[in-house]
Amino acid sequence: MRPASRSKYPRSSEEYGLQYRYEYDRSDYEQAELLIPMPKASVGQVVTRSAKGLLKLEGHAYRKAYSIACANWPWRVVSDRVKKAIEDAGLSHAVFRPTDKEDENDRTEGITVWELTSDFILPPLSPRGTAVHNDGTPFSGDYGKGFQLEEGFFSFPELHYTRSSLVEAGPFDFGLTRELYGGDHPRLITSQRFYQLCAKLKIRTEWIPVRIDPN
Repeated sequence: MRPASRSKYPRSSEEYGLQYRYEYDRSDYEQAELLIPMPKASVGQVVTRSAKGLLKLEGHAYRKAYSIACANWPWRVVSDRVKKAIEDAGLSHAVFRPTDKEDENDRTEGITVWELTSDFILPPLSPRGTAVHNDGTPFSGDYGKGFQLEEGFFSFPELHYTRSSLVEAGPFDFGLTRELYGGDHPRLITSQRFYQLCAKLKIRTEWIPVRIDPN
C-alpha cells in the first residue's frame, strides 16, 4: 500500500488516502496579519441563494443568535451585535447583506442574520500553492471545472500572498480571494484588527493564518 498521489482521491486498491492538517495556537493568530475565520457554529449545511443573490437559510437559523457562524462552509453570517461592533470600530470593506428564509411561507419571528462579505477583491495568490480543477488536473483558468489548492497531503492548504501584491492592493480589514473555490465562491479573509475585535467581544471561533511571503 502507498499514499495516493492526491490524498482525497485514491486511484486504486493499492493506494490509501492520507491527510495532514496544520495546528495553531493563540500566538499564531496574534502574529498573523491576515486570517480566515472558521466558526464551529453552523446555520446549515445545505445553503442556497435566492434570485436576488441572498443566502436562503432554514428557519432554525433565525432562532439562535450566533455571533458568527458558517452557512454551508464557504459563507459567514453574523448577528446584529457583531455587525454593529464592526461598524463602530470602523473596519474597512465590510459588506453586510440581509438573508432570506428557505421556506417562503415561514413567518416565524426571529433574530436578524447578516451575511458578512466584502467589496474588496484581493490580488491573486502567490504561485507557491498548486492550483487544480476538482478532478485533480492542473488549473487552466476555467472555473467551470472547479478550483482547489493543493499542498502535499494537507487537507486545508495555507493561502500565501506576496508582500508586494498586498502593498499595491492597499489596506483592508475584510476581503475576498480573487480565486473562486469550487468554481463559484471566494474565501473571506480578515485582518488582525478583526481578530482583536472578536477577542475583545469574547467571540469564539477558530482561525487559519494567511501567510505573507517576501518578494
